[in-house]
Amino acid sequence: MATTTTTPASTATSSAATVPITASSGSHGKKTDLQASYQALTVGLQTLYQPDDVFHMKSGTYGRDELIGQFQKFVGLAEQTKKAHIAWRDAVQVEHVFELQVRTLRQGVRGIVTVRFGKDGTQLMQFGFAPGKQPKKTAATKAEAVTKTKATRVARGIKGKKLRRPLRDKRHRPRAHPPPRRQRRRPTASRNLRRVAARLGPRETTARPEAR
Repeated sequence: MATTTTTPASTATSSAATVPITASSGSHGKKTDLQASYQALTVGLQTLYQPDDVFHMKSGTYGRDELIGQFQKFVGLAEQTKKAHIAWRDAVQVEHVFELQVRTLRQGVRGIVTVRFGKDGTQLMQFGFAPGKQPKKTAATKAEAVTKTKATRVARGIKGKKLRRPLRDKRHRPRAHPPPRRQRRRPTASRNLRRVAARLGPRETTARPEAR
């Protein structure tokens, strides 16, 4: 509870009266709302209280103009912060635009020094670039890779040089022409008679009667 000895603004020459004033701290939302609340507080003190009014608080005794000076100082600092924030945002935007311009130059320099010293060269650290790391394969990883490679070769039917050589030689070997076929002679009538006679076997020949 804070009290003040105040003189009403309408009767400046009247005697001082003690009027209790409650000082409470409330939570404000945005910073602009906080600044506006202090500006309103300053206007209220200037309008409804006299310069010789005194406010008694736990932290001490303050005059009206002393409080107004403190509140106006805070409002001024808030204005400076606002201007500084706007200037900072403008500076960040300028920085971002210029960084996009020099980014390509940095990438070009990195490509040049990488070609000269290698991807894993320690000299890259002197230019601010992190050298590439060589992947380390364990024995289990190598064995698994060999097994997968063999399975892939079997599935695709891939053969090595030694197995491909006989197939390649056989593929490029000149084709041998088959020998000409012998033409079978057509059997004549006399030959057919001999074959038939051979099958029937020898027979007794009967003499034909002579013609008279």
